[in-house]
Amino acid sequence: MHYKLSVRRLACLIIMTLLSLDVWAGRLYQYKDDEGKTVLNDRVPNAAIHKGYRVLNDKGYLIEVVPPAMTEEQKKRFHDEKRQQKVLKKLLKTYSSPEDAELARDRQLDMLDSQIGVKNGVIARLQGQMKRETEKAAGLERRGKKVHAVIVEKLERLDRQVDVAKQDIAKRELEKEGTRVRFEKDIQQLRKLLNKPAKSLKTKAAE
Repeated sequence: MHYKLSVRRLACLIIMTLLSLDVWAGRLYQYKDDEGKTVLNDRVPNAAIHKGYRVLNDKGYLIEVVPPAMTEEQKKRFHDEKRQQKVLKKLLKTYSSPEDAELARDRQLDMLDSQIGVKNGVIARLQGQMKRETEKAAGLERRGKKVHAVIVEKLERLDRQVDVAKQDIAKRELEKEGTRVRFEKDIQQLRKLLNKPAKSLKTKAAE
């Protein structure tokens, strides 16, 4: 029993060895040496690996091609393209196209314009009140009467409210400019990455 077991183990070992030899036997590597000549060898020297090589089986058939290592310029181009694809993927999560980004920009600008319009309405109303209070004060002075402190305080309060409204408008105008810049950057990136040229002024005018 012990003898049969040893023979079986030996047979398995022989089969495994033969299979391993069959896989690797006759494999050749084709590469170029330092002089640019094509060389066939059973291995690739370390100094030639970066140039790339071809693997042939025992019948001379090509079974694998190992490309040359990338140059620094190729690496830079590869990383740039990878970064651009990452930027495009992020943009496309928000906008489906440059035109979609333009519509989003216009909606945001319209909202800011609406807010500015409301503030201008507030200023007009406050200035109307200031005009009436100023006329009251002027009437009192013409009659030789003292202007009531209430009128003075109200005019000062209205003036402060006008200033606050004007500051709000200035902030909205800055937001509009920031919105244009931010969206323009995204729109141009989308056009570049999707290879969509910007519409000409002539085309826009025709629309």
